[in-house]
Amino acid sequence: MSKEDNSPAVENIKQFYEMYHQYRERKPDVWIRKNYWPNFIGKTLEVGAGKLIPPRANYYVLDLSFHAMRYCHEQGTPSLIGNACYLPFLSQSFDTLACYDVLEHVGEPIQFISELCRVAKKRVIIAGPNFVQGKPGGLDRFLPLRLLRFMLAPEIEPLLVQNPHLKFDEMWQPDRDAIILPNVGFVAKQLIRNGFRVSALRSWEHAQSGFNHIPVLKCLGQFMFVIGDRTG
Repeated sequence: MSKEDNSPAVENIKQFYEMYHQYRERKPDVWIRKNYWPNFIGKTLEVGAGKLIPPRANYYVLDLSFHAMRYCHEQGTPSLIGNACYLPFLSQSFDTLACYDVLEHVGEPIQFISELCRVAKKRVIIAGPNFVQGKPGGLDRFLPLRLLRFMLAPEIEPLLVQNPHLKFDEMWQPDRDAIILPNVGFVAKQLIRNGFRVSALRSWEHAQSGFNHIPVLKCLGQFMFVIGDRTG
């Protein structure tokens, strides 16, 4: 997708998250503490961290939201307001670039991942909801049909959400604010295209984690977790 698409402008997304971080509190869950943060190596820049910051040194944050950055600053975490599609850093200036629940809110996903790869010296980590043919992945009665359709026509490009929910109200629900519907295949392809080796790729967690070891099925879960390590 490009700037000519009908995706919301960055300013609209920024306004939504200013309201979100001003009125909503988020706490890191067990998965973040045990699976996401431990994979950060060296000097790390997390994009769109909001208020979920790990207790570690050599860690930096870039976010669209002023409220999120003020919180990071109060916690002693170096932070910067900016657009991750155009990172204001030299190439390979951080060991790790990471994002959690961010990709689905980006209007230029190819440019976004390319920038993460450009600035990362060693590793890129992308985590967030995984969508299969425009619908949330996961274990339900539609999995056989989802599997058949995916095998016949594997999806790569993320779909654009029509009329995404970008207004703060009391009925807010997870991922109603998504503007694109990305999938692990798209993320893996972009990492490889930018000179990275996919060292971890899964979309199933908890009770269904065994599916992560089965070809094709590993792409159909509800939550993607992809790690790319630089090959050169």
